[in-house]
Amino acid sequence: MEYRRLGNSGLQVSVIGLGTNNFGPRIDYPAAERVLRQAVDVGINFIETSNTYGDRQAETFIGRALRGHRTQVLVATKVASNMGDGPNMHGGSRKHILEQVDVSLQKLQTDYLDLYQIHYYDPFTPMEETLRTMDTLVQQGKVRYIGCSNFAAWQVAEAMGVARALGIEPLVSVEPDTVCSNGRLRKSSCHVASAIILVFSLTSHWPVVSSPANTSVASKRRQAHVSPSRHSVPRPSSHRKISLCWKSWKPLPPRAPAR
Repeated sequence: MEYRRLGNSGLQVSVIGLGTNNFGPRIDYPAAERVLRQAVDVGINFIETSNTYGDRQAETFIGRALRGHRTQVLVATKVASNMGDGPNMHGGSRKHILEQVDVSLQKLQTDYLDLYQIHYYDPFTPMEETLRTMDTLVQQGKVRYIGCSNFAAWQVAEAMGVARALGIEPLVSVEPDTVCSNGRLRKSSCHVASAIILVFSLTSHWPVVSSPANTSVASKRRQAHVSPSRHSVPRPSSHRKISLCWKSWKPLPPRAPAR
């Protein structure tokens, strides 16, 4: 198994990771345990999930299956999705994040998360509040690194700018919602941060045969079938997650003035 740096951090992740969106109603616990054990046996050390995956069962499955093997893997989960009725049961507020991180830790049967991602951009919560809360979790030792999911490029830029201005923990991963256009990977998010790009639902119609000069390619399997209505192209039943580990980043050159 080969390993790559997690964005601009020193953490090494396997070039193939395991997505767990199917753990729960589609894959029962015995099957999920077999999948996880096999993944660890072949050298996969990156396990990605969310507190809402599998009708909120995925984290519990992972915690049970990895009991006694926690140090062999890196666990990534997410926060901000709707967890129930009430105005504070979703989003990036300090209240919601601090409550949900403890729930995730309990389900995963661990005292820390290797990667904690903001699942969705919250337009109603100041970015400073969200990032300061995530930074607090890093300082407390509950979280090692932080990232985001479903952020547009300008939202990633906002988050990175706020973190830089405040001198707090920056994002090391970005999992964009729309990742492909005409069979090509979109790299707009990568031009605003040195981060690993977790690209989900990349289909076999778009084989990755090479990567840009300043990237390396890592695949993350996903057994889930994604509804075609979410995307602009047909989706087969087999999917992959591709990560682009950006080892270095340089800002785009300035545009030449119009004549």
